[in-house]
Amino acid sequence: MKKVCIFKPRLDIGFKSAEESECNDSPKPFKQLPPIRQHWARFVNELKDYHHRKGDDVKIVELPRFKIKKNLVEKENADITYIPHFEKKDFGGNDSCVYYHQTVFPSLFTLDSKGFAGGSEYSEKSIDFTKWDDGGKTFELYKKRADSLISKYEYKSVKWKNPYKKESESPFLILVPFQLPDDYVIKNHSKILVDEFILKLTRFAHRYGSSRNFRLVIKHHPQDTKFKIDKILKQVFKQNTFNNMVFVDKDVNIHSVLEQVDAVYLINSGVGIEAMLHDIPIIRFGDADYNCVIPKGNIDELESVLKTVKILRHKNENMKVAYRCFYNWFINNICFDSNNGEKYD
Repeated sequence: MKKVCIFKPRLDIGFKSAEESECNDSPKPFKQLPPIRQHWARFVNELKDYHHRKGDDVKIVELPRFKIKKNLVEKENADITYIPHFEKKDFGGNDSCVYYHQTVFPSLFTLDSKGFAGGSEYSEKSIDFTKWDDGGKTFELYKKRADSLISKYEYKSVKWKNPYKKESESPFLILVPFQLPDDYVIKNHSKILVDEFILKLTRFAHRYGSSRNFRLVIKHHPQDTKFKIDKILKQVFKQNTFNNMVFVDKDVNIHSVLEQVDAVYLINSGVGIEAMLHDIPIIRFGDADYNCVIPKGNIDELESVLKTVKILRHKNENMKVAYRCFYNWFINNICFDSNNGEKYD
């Protein structure tokens, strides 16, 4: 029997402190628990039940996420300690700590000894594709989800009207999903920041979009309620006039865009995992869950990156196999399903 301590973040308030949120007020309770937070509650319950079935002694400690500190871990002195929404390098926990985090699929959580996404131990691993080839079974299960326009965020039922659809020779369309500039994964899992990413991509498109026959499809982040991206864009466009790009509103469903583009450029957004379901080439410019399957591009060599995705768009059988193996590996080996904890018994 092991002593297990699960630190559960309070779900009725934000995860960030006033200082982290860059505001003066303490987090205010939600009037109603958002659906995406309800998965956290189920995850903790399933994890607790999983350890009970193993005969372990389980304790749940519920606190505001920003009040969970390593001294509390030491006080509990458990054999296994589950820490939410942190990474070891920041939290400083001992070897008993396992860090859990919600994925782009809200019911699935990763468990890792170092952190999550591009800061995790699993993101440093390579996949033996022969071991994880399940014939696309897992991939197809999640493909149905994408075909039904189901995503992490509850988009309004708005579909993208492709302005290039009626052109006789449609340009090569590259989706660029914006990320929030102050997002943890941008600050900690990428050497390139959002403003540099935007500036270099838009400059390249302005200069070469017509001659290379490509366009950028720039999608606003669904949670950009403070228009942080708009502020960056205004700074960019203040000095330059850019062509060869179109902007997509944050309320437009991401899958309705993905099904109409030819490739995706992103830093390390969760959109990368969803984009695989559409069998299109993806280039990342930072580190993410999908390091092992998505090639990393150089923001200063965009001509070479463009040639790569154009080739992959048409010669993509190996890419498709890799996507399907990744899904089996990630969903069934890395993640814990908060809807079905018994499958891990």
